Amino acid sequence: MTNELNFGIKEFDTYKAFGKQIKDLKEETLRGLNHLKDKKKIIVGYGSPAKATTILNYYGISNEYIDYIIEDNELKHNYLLPGMKIPIKGKAQAINNPPDYILVLAWNFFENIKKNNEDLINAGCKFITLKELSS
Repeated sequence: MTNELNFGIKEFDTYKAFGKQIKDLKEETLRGLNHLKDKKKIIVGYGSPAKATTILNYYGISNEYIDYIIEDNELKHNYLLPGMKIPIKGKAQAINNPPDYILVLAWNFFENIKKNNEDLINAGCKFITLKELSS
């Protein structure tokens, strides 16, 4: 509890600063996506965990930015991501028509996803994270 108190868990300004960081990150991420889309780049997502649904909805990242989401779980194929209505498809879609960028939405598995998709890297796809878009 001492660490939490030192961090400022009971202080309004702590949450105000956190909210500003999230808002700034959203703006930077959208700026990065717009930059890629202005260059006519094809961007797809990879993975559709609940945390990705939350952040994509908050950021307003829809099918205007992400053409579709690659999902390993076949039970999710041919559905739409809730809220943003981004189609969820199998990896074959990306193999048949490689996108320029693959935005890894299951970011805690970024390295594993890259490692398991060397075929897409060899096809010219660049794997990126939300953090890279905001840099």
